[in-house]
Amino acid sequence: MADDIAAAAELAEELEQNLDATRQELLAARKALRRAEQERDEAVEARFTSDTQAAAVALAEACFGDRLVVLASARASAQESRFRSPQRIFEALALLAFFGRQDREFGEALALAMGNQARWRPKDGPETGARFGSERTWTGLDGQRRRFHRHITLGHGVDAQACAQIYYDIAGDGRIEVAWVGEHRRTVSEDT
Repeated sequence: MADDIAAAAELAEELEQNLDATRQELLAARKALRRAEQERDEAVEARFTSDTQAAAVALAEACFGDRLVVLASARASAQESRFRSPQRIFEALALLAFFGRQDREFGEALALAMGNQARWRPKDGPETGARFGSERTWTGLDGQRRRFHRHITLGHGVDAQACAQIYYDIAGDGRIEVAWVGEHRRTVSEDT
């Protein structure tokens, strides 16, 4: 019987050592997992960060190609844009992709997500349209030139670094046609 007790004590000690080793392996695995998750999150964040407006537009087009159609005029205007917050461009386009089909929902989503840093309008005022409508006319998906009315204004004023506009329309198939992503278009009032 003494031999059985000694064997049981040895087995218990061996099991405790194995358990300690397993705990250490588990702690190391948890640390490695947290490190891998952090690296993954940083990589995802870097993937969705843009240094320029053109990169923000290209990223939005790649992410939401089934919902957004970026016209050549939008790519060109984004390329020339000096707006200092390309991330806001991407965020606005992402919101547009998900909520842009319904004006009211989009206006509410934009206000909730971006606060006073962005404003949505269904169209320009009649005086602005009459005087500067040609600056809001681009070739659409169908190859026809037409005036785009719906727009988002990011930032404040009309300074090219502090403000940008996105003009868009809803295509017949429900996708959003983005015609302009760039400098604020002229208006009859400088106070926009």
